[in-house]
Amino acid sequence: MLFARIGTEPGGEWAQTAEIVFDREGLEYLLSQLGHIQSGKKDHIDLMTAAWGGEDLDESDEPEATIHRLKISLGRPRRFAGE
Repeated sequence: MLFARIGTEPGGEWAQTAEIVFDREGLEYLLSQLGHIQSGKKDHIDLMTAAWGGEDLDESDEPEATIHRLKISLGRPRRFAGE
């Protein structure tokens, strides 16, 4: 299990919070993916749900809060389109 979700409590403590939730298997997978960055093989990893064509992330138990793509990058972040 490995999923990411955004807080859904409008204006509350969780409104601007991203949470990554995993079990032992999910932790091992995440560490293996981060190892690709650490070794220099990649400068980023993309983790996606099946709904977005991936198999890395599970869906949250709160579908409206599910983050379908989690990009983890080494270095300075690039701006999102529209910024």
